[in-house]
Amino acid sequence: MAQATHSLSPILPPRYPGIARVMARHLARRAVERQPRAKGVRLTTFPHAELMAQAREYFDKHPELLDQAAETVRNDPKLRTLAEREERDRVRKWKREMKLQW
Repeated sequence: MAQATHSLSPILPPRYPGIARVMARHLARRAVERQPRAKGVRLTTFPHAELMAQAREYFDKHPELLDQAAETVRNDPKLRTLAEREERDRVRKWKREMKLQW
């Protein structure tokens, strides 16, 4: 008889490497930039602050961008190398901080 194991730890959202978060924000910005271009408006006439605010909104409304960016990082050898280096550095920093607390 199989028994289900119950975890007391909360379910945490998946961690994404910094490079994936940057790529997801870039994808959001590109999606927002396509809208005025489709109407024939040049981006040089579009205020940068407004563009970035719309990109932030788009990013918040489309969490699938993180999954798409993470998949791109997994499939691209150069980006995967950057993500692996970032993770090693993060772990190294965490260990150093834990050592200082003792």
